[in-house]
Amino acid sequence: MKLKKHVDVIAFMEAVQRCRENVYFATEDGSRLDLKSTLSQFVFASTVAAKLQELGGEVCCAEEDRPILLPYLEA
Repeated sequence: MKLKKHVDVIAFMEAVQRCRENVYFATEDGSRLDLKSTLSQFVFASTVAAKLQELGGEVCCAEEDRPILLPYLEA
């Protein structure tokens, strides 16, 4: 699912940490960032989050974690 255009990145990252399984941000070019990794969080927050509309990436997570992230995702 895609992130909302004006997502609160800090609140989203806090929600990711509450998830039981890994959460990934997958770009259209095939790159995947594990958003539970501190390094990936830094890369996501500093570059990807600023260019969400251009990258067209998606958030991939376990079905059980979807309710935690749903407030930050487009329906």
